[in-house]
Amino acid sequence: MTYTGTMFDPLNPNPDQIDSRDIAHALSMLCRANGHFKTFYSVGQHCVNCMQEAAARGYSRKVQLACLLHDASEAYLSDVTRPVKQELPQYLEIEKPLQEAIWNKYLPEPMTPEEQKQVQEIDDAMLYHEFLALMDTRLAAAEPVLQAKPEFDFVGFPYWETRYLQSLSLLTKAPASIGGEKGARYQTLVEKARLSYASYDGPPDGKNPRLSWCDACQEINLWTYWQGRGNLNAPILLVGQDWGCLRTKDGEACIRKIQLAPNGPIPDYMTGNDNPTDKNLVQLFQEALSIPIERPNSNVFFTNFVLGYRNEGTSGGFKPGWVRHDQAFFQELAEIIKPKVILCLGRNTFEGVLTAFSKQVQIGAYNHFIESDQNPVPVMLNSGKTAYIFALAHCGVMGTLNRNQGKDTSLNTQIQDWKRIRPYLERGYSC
Repeated sequence: MTYTGTMFDPLNPNPDQIDSRDIAHALSMLCRANGHFKTFYSVGQHCVNCMQEAAARGYSRKVQLACLLHDASEAYLSDVTRPVKQELPQYLEIEKPLQEAIWNKYLPEPMTPEEQKQVQEIDDAMLYHEFLALMDTRLAAAEPVLQAKPEFDFVGFPYWETRYLQSLSLLTKAPASIGGEKGARYQTLVEKARLSYASYDGPPDGKNPRLSWCDACQEINLWTYWQGRGNLNAPILLVGQDWGCLRTKDGEACIRKIQLAPNGPIPDYMTGNDNPTDKNLVQLFQEALSIPIERPNSNVFFTNFVLGYRNEGTSGGFKPGWVRHDQAFFQELAEIIKPKVILCLGRNTFEGVLTAFSKQVQIGAYNHFIESDQNPVPVMLNSGKTAYIFALAHCGVMGTLNRNQGKDTSLNTQIQDWKRIRPYLERGYSC
């Protein structure tokens, strides 16, 4: 009996009974190396690492998917260490048709010999580095080179179960058709950003939290699930600095919510959401622009400028290298959406957006610039349309306090800042 309650016969596998939930759950609970590693390291975590390595090497989505699934038969048979498995011909006879049934269910077409070789090379290379990191043992004289940085740290099995499921969903998802050509360009952009993070480790100063892509996210950013999914004609593009860390209570809650909305925006994003930034955004949009955003609004698109997610920590340590990595992705997103206004929360975000459009502006004291006649900064899009980049204070606790010169955290000053946006929206604009 499987995790989902299915009576499954591994000796006579029925493809209709193969369930991704069973595979992800079981693999995330199975420890590699027969449990002899220094810490728990699951087959599921190994498979996600292999998938990310395939992405970093620029291999096809099919090979990435094959890497994710290459040990899926172990969900039904259990893991057996290599030296022992080689002496069990009957096990191999059972494993082969089961694994082929899984390949046939999820892969778009059979793998070529070259693709099979790519998967095997990655599996072997990952095994070497797992033993090096988790057993201080070198399995060969020559160390295989990895393009991605694998994740060997211990995180509880629910995290890797979710990562596995969402990676599988992303790689088997048919290309979106939202908005025709715009939708295709957007999906290509998301894929480019995802692949770029497979090998990105942040600026090499040794002080940054490492940034990773969120495999659960099938949009440009997790914030997009609240406002923006399918809104590729939104007149308002709102930009934050970075989302933060997924390995937090808020991060886990957000992942659970997007799992409930696989094909659309999250209708109740604010339900149970105590994040002060999000709460203040609701108030600012309503009181300054008369735009309700508690529920999805087609006139608004949310993203963060930095598309990676911190592996630790939620704030501070912002680096210019993050901007350099993602500036081209942001510029392309803006060219797809063609917004009337780009609202930047905080100085780092504003400077990042200006950099993306190669605009050089003397800012000086940020509070003074927000109030100055230089704000907003116009920028010409490739379409010939003009977008206006607004410098705004971040509406979290610290940003609001700074905007009020340390006096309090009321939104009165920021509401007045936001009211300056109205004239740029009113012509031909309807909420």
